[in-house]
Amino acid sequence: MRLIEEAPNRLQEGPVEFTVKMVQEKVSSKGNPMMELKLQVWDVAGDQKIVRAWLVMPYQIRQFLRATNQHDSCPDAPLPGEMPVNVEIEENQCHGKSGKAILKLNDKGYESIDEFIDSKTVVTKASASKENTPFDDDDIPFGV
Repeated sequence: MRLIEEAPNRLQEGPVEFTVKMVQEKVSSKGNPMMELKLQVWDVAGDQKIVRAWLVMPYQIRQFLRATNQHDSCPDAPLPGEMPVNVEIEENQCHGKSGKAILKLNDKGYESIDEFIDSKTVVTKASASKENTPFDDDDIPFGV
């Protein structure tokens, strides 16, 4: 008798909706402060799963704040040659917030958040690839 393993329940890659279910302040392996998020994620088929995400780098925090419609709390990214702007985030800016993101499968086949999507951006499954990142006409496609 052979046992057949069931394929793991994987969400579809592409645009997903999320709600932050758990937030925990941590320290990264390099000693930097970070937020670990547990996100309830829904893919385009309506399947759902808990996916973890980490906010460490300023661009990740900016993406998250914009994705959860907290634009007022989000300083603009510096232009090339300008000094970086420190971006901080508190637990209350994360817990219970909802937004959209791009889900990818990582090298080990697990779901991961590739990027958070600005709440003012309309995303379709076709435009969710890196090659087709949607930008408004007056957006500059660098310095996120």
